[in-house]
Amino acid sequence: MVFTSKIFAPLFTIALAAVANASPVELNSLSQVTKRTPGNVYICPQTGFGGDCTTISAANECNNLPGWQYDIQSIGPDEGATCYAYSEQWCGTGGSVWTFTYPGDPTGGWATANPWALAVASIYCDIGTSSPPPPPATSYSGFATYYTPDGGFGACGWPIQTSDMAVAIGIDHWDGGSHCGATMTVTYQGATVEAIVADQCPTCGTNGVDLTQDALATIDPNWHLHGNDSVTWSVSF
Repeated sequence: MVFTSKIFAPLFTIALAAVANASPVELNSLSQVTKRTPGNVYICPQTGFGGDCTTISAANECNNLPGWQYDIQSIGPDEGATCYAYSEQWCGTGGSVWTFTYPGDPTGGWATANPWALAVASIYCDIGTSSPPPPPATSYSGFATYYTPDGGFGACGWPIQTSDMAVAIGIDHWDGGSHCGATMTVTYQGATVEAIVADQCPTCGTNGVDLTQDALATIDPNWHLHGNDSVTWSVSF
């Protein structure tokens, strides 16, 4: 259940009078507006826990932050949880991930090399009853081309159809075939496709990948005009 600070402004005022130096996260608990449990997160659109704030729940699940994506500058998890904020929707691991514990961070991370303010799209909180999400996969930027394997065998050892969501990884990341069978997430201008690493691309440039024709068409309707798209990608098992 989501509660906004506007609705409970009178209760927060009472709590503020009693505890002048408490943080917004502590105030919410002290005023007993709602019984906060690990996995709840206090989020605000301004630094210093300012603005029209709200409380969301992300206990052992991904909260895709409807209405709040890329609009958060203060994050305050309750005690007892480790929360992960993702730059990708649905806690995707293709972008940046930031870690938060109680009492949180009201600074937006603006003083860091990788500020999270206005960059968070989803949040997951591990409350200790399930495994935390996997660490973020390394993201690469390069060019994606396409090819038509038409049932030929890829370097990973199995046949590939042009209609398969498959990809040939560049020789600079081939690593003896260690990525064969892994899922590569490829993003082009906001569109994403997941393709299985099934082949090697000896002619791809640095961080380049070679998608099957149908896989590239999934993220670029004009693939036949472009044929060479600037993408970001990551690999996970």
